[in-house]
Amino acid sequence: MIDIVEKLDTLTESQIKVFPCHTNRASSIGDGCVRKLVYYRTNWQDAKKPSVGLQRIFNLGNEFEKITVMRLMQAGLQIIRAQEPLNLPEYELTGHPDGFLVDPETKEEYPFDIKSMSPFVFVKVNSEFDFEKFSWTKKYIAQLMVYMHATGKEKGVFIMVNKSTGQEKVIWISYNAELVKEIFEKCESINSHVKAKTLPERISYCDECSEYCPFLHICMPDVKFETPEFIVDAELESMINRMNEIKPIAKEYKELEETIKDERIKPCLAEGKVGDRRSMFIGTTEVKMSWTSKKGYEVKPTSFWTIKIGG
Repeated sequence: MIDIVEKLDTLTESQIKVFPCHTNRASSIGDGCVRKLVYYRTNWQDAKKPSVGLQRIFNLGNEFEKITVMRLMQAGLQIIRAQEPLNLPEYELTGHPDGFLVDPETKEEYPFDIKSMSPFVFVKVNSEFDFEKFSWTKKYIAQLMVYMHATGKEKGVFIMVNKSTGQEKVIWISYNAELVKEIFEKCESINSHVKAKTLPERISYCDECSEYCPFLHICMPDVKFETPEFIVDAELESMINRMNEIKPIAKEYKELEETIKDERIKPCLAEGKVGDRRSMFIGTTEVKMSWTSKKGYEVKPTSFWTIKIGG
């Protein structure tokens, strides 16, 4: 039998590329780690290549972008200057907007960017302030802000796409001079380090470093990496394997539960007092609510192991 999956994975693997980076990129300038942004300029060839799984996500995002542009045009919207290169040489900053939408009445042009995302992120990002909720969405605002500044526009627009349902929604962004100032100051810092062949201080080590940074292997944060020990315990291994099987479902359950509670139910409830109880049925599922209080207390300094299973 033909191993179709293997052939598709081989195709995806062949699409993994690491490209030279000679300027600061609008798409990444919102990253919180300046050291990483310097590495992109000075050590791009040392970047860890994306995994096949991550490349699949990149490919899917590109396809959603093409489909959305096509749908915008089919809906009668005028799109101009798609992927037009923008350059702010004084900051060594470049970018490529997905395009500009033309207002049919005023003929005003607005830079736009298409962002596809999981359904759980999609429901959580509904205003420009919601982009602060996730490390990767924080970069989106800076990216569009660069496009707005480079073209002298007071408004820009995100077209968000739910990867699960294909649903679109629009978030308009206003020009923020203070944020643009911070972006340019970051560019100047990066450019100074590149010119001097120096590096900024490392940020505090966090999960984002180990999971997403392509330069962790050369940055080497002050973290002790010990040779792992191997445990031979059939029962424990069986439990771990089962945990890995249900982990995606458990994550989906938790995210759905939080979304339902925080975004659909709580906004409908009036403030109560301790001891108040309510219940309601959503379909055949009963939802119970009670007003509770929590005592505040100061946490004393302590040290302890944190445990992360898998990955």
